[in-house]
Amino acid sequence: MKRKLRFFTLTYGSFILILVGCKSESDGFLVTGTINNQNGNIIYLKYDDKVDSTEIVNNSFRFEGNVKAPVEAFIQIDKNSNTPWLLGDHFMLENSRITMNLKYWNKAKEDEIREWLRVQSISGSNTQKRLDAYRAK
Repeated sequence: MKRKLRFFTLTYGSFILILVGCKSESDGFLVTGTINNQNGNIIYLKYDDKVDSTEIVNNSFRFEGNVKAPVEAFIQIDKNSNTPWLLGDHFMLENSRITMNLKYWNKAKEDEIREWLRVQSISGSNTQKRLDAYRAK
């Protein structure tokens, strides 16, 4: 009887530990990325009427969260100039590990500094991959 109880305890205890320890990617998203020339600035992630922010450190940023379904997200930084448009870009956010590379640049034009921020590359979002393939056709 002790032997059966020990076997039962070890078997089901191990099973429960495995289930608890295995966090699937569908539990949420992890967005990591790099951006040039923006150390110390704040970057924002907007999705589903939510806004998250983090500081850019060593040209890198990181966001974690959860979405119910794939959703269009907007990533932006604070404007340093009088650029008349939002300084950011759109991408498809889903519960997965997403890696992106952002490019920031500015240019003086007619006594104004114009700024741009664009997603240069993105991986880990299957929805974004399908959208990019659709746009390429």
